Amino acid sequence: MKLVALAASFIGLLFFSSLSALEREDMQVIDLSADARTLLGGERIILLIITRSSCPYCNALMKTVMLPLAKSGAWDARVILRELELDVSPEIIDFAGKPVDATAFAERYGHPFTPSILFLDRCGREVGLRHNGYDGSDFFEFYLDKSVKQARNWLVAHPPECSS
Repeated sequence: MKLVALAASFIGLLFFSSLSALEREDMQVIDLSADARTLLGGERIILLIITRSSCPYCNALMKTVMLPLAKSGAWDARVILRELELDVSPEIIDFAGKPVDATAFAERYGHPFTPSILFLDRCGREVGLRHNGYDGSDFFEFYLDKSVKQARNWLVAHPPECSS
């Protein structure tokens, strides 16, 4: 009986681990130019989380904050959530529609720490103060929400004019 319960627990753990991974895969950066096109004429921003698979702070941020936000849909009208895993993400499409290595893309933003959260407009400009690191504080989501509001307000006051 204990063996059956242990096997059931193990299968459940595998299921939920793979479910979490699948949801995280849905957030992976593939084509930022396509994401940017969905931002035309609106006040939404791209919230880009730069991570590494080996970073425990990155994994904690994704598990405790970003995935629950993505699942809830609470920010769907305000942001597009994207993750760029530097050591996992293959070549991506940048805002200009050109293929680029993930690390080379991150270096355009000063090769930020991991995790880093960037607030970007449809041109790829930072429109808010980035968040570097994750301390697991209970107030992190509050400050993140405040930063999203500030970035969207800045975007309204400074509409993007992209140049290729």
